[in-house]
Amino acid sequence: MTDEEKQELCIACQKCCKLINIVLPPQVNKELLDYYKLRGFNVKEIGFGQFKGYFVIEINAPCVYLSEKGCSVYKDRHKMCREYDCRNDPAMMYEGLWTK
Repeated sequence: MTDEEKQELCIACQKCCKLINIVLPPQVNKELLDYYKLRGFNVKEIGFGQFKGYFVIEINAPCVYLSEKGCSVYKDRHKMCREYDCRNDPAMMYEGLWTK
């Protein structure tokens, strides 16, 4: 995947700006996963790659700087946002966004 293709997906997706993801190993207590589901969190299993069998808990928590047009402070965004590359994040792999 080229950097241009990644940028197109980033603009379309923005999941890292809208969600906090917690990745849990396959050995996690299934009752804990059920507890999160009962509390209304999305719990998904990664179905492929080196993290197959891991679980992702999605927490809906949009960034305060996310506007309809994208990041309103993009040029001055936080260091974590500048350095983040979702192609290396197992929490983003469950939907197969980076299979190219």
